[in-house]
Amino acid sequence: MPITDSLQNAKRLESKGLTPEAAQEISSIVEEATLAGQQDLKDFIREAMLGLENRLVVKIEEVRVEGKANNDQLRLEIRDNRIEMHSLARDQLLKFIAVLIMSLTLAVAIIKLFPNA
Repeated sequence: MPITDSLQNAKRLESKGLTPEAAQEISSIVEEATLAGQQDLKDFIREAMLGLENRLVVKIEEVRVEGKANNDQLRLEIRDNRIEMHSLARDQLLKFIAVLIMSLTLAVAIIKLFPNA
């Protein structure tokens, strides 16, 4: 499919004093150059798009790997926090039991010291 109007170009060149053969040859050269330029541009764009696609694939993989590493790190932190929470809860329970035992011991001692009160 012609990109330029070769016949119209040839007629314009003839009107400027070129022979019909020369005008036709120049029009053909312009058409070929235009087609070659268009193909070069298509090839350039295709290569650029492939390069962008490859870089995007690499970047997506980097983000995926980083996300997995972050996910693993968060899992470890959550596990550590759960262990710490269980330890703190156990310590608080032991303190509560100790205070309860001391309170009962004090209550028993008061009752023994002051039986009629």
